[in-house]
Amino acid sequence: LYLVWFIFYLPSTIQYNMDRQIEGRAFFFKLIQQFFLSGPPNSALWFLTALFVAIPLVYLLVKKCPIWLLLSCSLILYALTVLEIDYHAWIESITWINIYSQLIRNIFGWFANGLCYGFFFCSLGYILAKQRIRYKEQYFLKRSFFYGFGLIISLVAVIAEGFFIRSHFADASFGAMFSFVCVSYFAMNLCLNWRKKEIKGCRVLQKMSILIFASHYFLLFGLNIILRNQKIYVELLTVQYVAVLIASIIFSWLVVML
Repeated sequence: LYLVWFIFYLPSTIQYNMDRQIEGRAFFFKLIQQFFLSGPPNSALWFLTALFVAIPLVYLLVKKCPIWLLLSCSLILYALTVLEIDYHAWIESITWINIYSQLIRNIFGWFANGLCYGFFFCSLGYILAKQRIRYKEQYFLKRSFFYGFGLIISLVAVIAEGFFIRSHFADASFGAMFSFVCVSYFAMNLCLNWRKKEIKGCRVLQKMSILIFASHYFLLFGLNIILRNQKIYVELLTVQYVAVLIASIIFSWLVVML
């Protein structure tokens, strides 16, 4: 699946590298980095390359260290990522963080990768799965309301943190937030409960989610070309977001149904 999508985005990837005057051997190595570590630019395929790194990393580390140490180390790396890309003004004068940030960019190309993002979320997923093996499943099923309520509160926290970042940090990318930790915990538990109950439609939504994530940049480019003369679409980012969301949902549903 990833190979198909990478080939699909290959023309825009090549153009992206050419626009930045990457030539010769550097061009070849950049393509290798983009295929194995960062995913094609201007796409959301980084989440697959993040899994390629994070899953083997978690698999190897759980054999060598305690679970609490695994989660702590991954959380520290995630926190450093949040500070670098959304709270940069607070840490820009700290030399060792700048060295660390440059090292990450040299290896992975950017921070959306298996070490900075995937490591923590895969570690959290492993720990939640481990808990469900240790304790009775019924214990977690009874807590669905708690997980749902916690998810709603966490999403409110995401909005609040987004407003805070926007008002204090002009160069923020909103690529990672501290509140995503809580959202992930409650959402993972809630989804595991739904899967256990085999709620109708969950399997279809699971398949659609992958297609939505992989296709929305492609659909964004397409809509930008089709609607480039529509003033309300060009000037309002919210309209673009809603249009791409609807288009990606319809596209994913048609592909899954076919």
